[in-house]
Amino acid sequence: MNLIFRRVDLWLVPCLLVCGILLRAEYLREYAQLLNFDVPAGPDVMEYDLRAREILSGRLFPKVPDIHAPLYPLFLALLYHVSNYALFPVRLLQLLLNFGAWIALTKLLERKGVNFKTRMIFLACAMFYPVAFFHQAEIISESLLLPFLTAVFWLLELADTEFDLKKRLLRMAGAGCAAGLAAVTHPLSLSFAGAVILYRFFSKARREALVFLAGLLLVIAPVVLIKSIHYGKLTGIQQNGGFNIWLGNNPDATGGCYLRPGPVWRKLHKAAAGEAEARGISTDRVWLEKSAKFWIQNPLQGMKLYLKKAVMVWSPAELIAGADPMALVYRTHLVRYGVFLLPLLMCFAVAGITAAIKNKERTAIYFFLLGGALYAAQILTVTSGRYRLAMLPALLYFAAYGISCFKWKKFFAVPLIVFGASLFILPPSPAEGAHEAAGILGEAAIRKNQGAKAFKLLSFAREGCNDPARIVNQLGMLLERSNDFKGAEKAYKEAAAGDPESMESFMNLGNLYSRFPAKHKEAQKYYKKALKMSPESALLRYNYGVFLANTKRPAEAEKELLRALECDSSYHPAYNQLGIIALQTGRPEVAEKCFSAALELVPDHRGYRNNLQFVRNGNRSSANN
Repeated sequence: MNLIFRRVDLWLVPCLLVCGILLRAEYLREYAQLLNFDVPAGPDVMEYDLRAREILSGRLFPKVPDIHAPLYPLFLALLYHVSNYALFPVRLLQLLLNFGAWIALTKLLERKGVNFKTRMIFLACAMFYPVAFFHQAEIISESLLLPFLTAVFWLLELADTEFDLKKRLLRMAGAGCAAGLAAVTHPLSLSFAGAVILYRFFSKARREALVFLAGLLLVIAPVVLIKSIHYGKLTGIQQNGGFNIWLGNNPDATGGCYLRPGPVWRKLHKAAAGEAEARGISTDRVWLEKSAKFWIQNPLQGMKLYLKKAVMVWSPAELIAGADPMALVYRTHLVRYGVFLLPLLMCFAVAGITAAIKNKERTAIYFFLLGGALYAAQILTVTSGRYRLAMLPALLYFAAYGISCFKWKKFFAVPLIVFGASLFILPPSPAEGAHEAAGILGEAAIRKNQGAKAFKLLSFAREGCNDPARIVNQLGMLLERSNDFKGAEKAYKEAAAGDPESMESFMNLGNLYSRFPAKHKEAQKYYKKALKMSPESALLRYNYGVFLANTKRPAEAEKELLRALECDSSYHPAYNQLGIIALQTGRPEVAEKCFSAALELVPDHRGYRNNLQFVRNGNRSSANN
């Protein structure tokens, strides 16, 4: 028995890794029961999904500059290509990638000479802390950050231990490139890169700081240059960064993502876009000017807001992924119970930071820089649990160091009190954001053709969500599918009255009236009204094209369907409809190409496969929508 415990290094690491794998497998099993597991639903998640599909359709650049950094959609497109668009392998591959990054960080600690006890505690935290599972399995850009940050840490360590100047500078350049890849995944990580440059500069390693900066720019500059050339104007890594700053610096700001997508959100963005166009400036500049004006006019309120955000960054309840409400996040037990661990980890992290400073622990310097830089960045912008994901290596390292240095005999009661208090003070509330969560799940249910479940969820969502017009429109669609045309008409008109700025209600009225020959004039009117509001909507162009095709105007229909594909080259229903029109007008070769294009975008679509087989069998009559 003594021999077994003396060789703890032989069995402890495999045991921790097995436990980590089992917990992640259990998380995936539990998550797989939810409606939104294999259907990208909700803000941000849907945007990343659509952008990845657009890339696979051949459009490397969106029609207008993207509000998200470009690397994650490219990565997601690659995963879609490998997995044939199945989300389970995508989530699994992301988890495995991050799992490997945690192992690499543990190995890095060994190289740095960190003692075995601290390394094992760090690995145990990484394997057992469930918040990481949730973020790293999500369809969001942060799920790709940890591997790049791990590469930065490794290359910095290799540079610090290299005596040959040329090799050291080469590794510093590599670290800069890895930081650049992190930046074009999520620009908030630039705060860490900036902290590294300042640290090296003021440590009298100015040449290394400049080489790191050169590596950083080597990745970022081509991205900015190519995007700027493509769009014909200066275009950064992503658009809308100014809005995120304004979101955390305005008279109504709460510190978090208080403003949710909905009528108010759309109204503000429309007003900012109008002002930017009138003044000939970017919308980002509009938001930044508004933020500066807030600070000039309300300095005291601004300082109070910064102090509030400084506390909120470490809120145990702040676990938002994308724009998901709490009720959706807490539907898995592992994540819900993980909330109680954060206060305990923070307690030990504070002890670890204190001990590291006292012991002048140089191995901790980059963890200081990572945690401090991202902490400051969130205070300056807006706090979010998903932004905190990149801080986890620092949090877990200092927690591990704190546990290993903790004076258990003297302060053993402190962790027990903190954990006990968290059980009473921090019970996660699955009801928080329940209506918005029901709206997202209802939309997922619609896409999975589970009408009854969708109707129940959306009816509940309608009672308290912040975007009722969207929910009512979806309810109208369900009523229309069940042939309750009067109910659908009433719902669409109610949605149009509730949010006159949204084209969706008018498009849906056009779709509804297009089904009745006597109502075709009204359908045309509503389609035209919707097109004035959203001329770049692929969905709207497609629906109008179908209407034109059904009213015996194939040439006009083709024009609209091609416009739909100009708006979104991944919009596969437009290819299918073009194939149907081509077949009906005696062009089977064109039809075959269109059906092939549709099937290539959605390989498991039975209707597209049947249409392609239909035309290849020599049929010349018609196919199915």
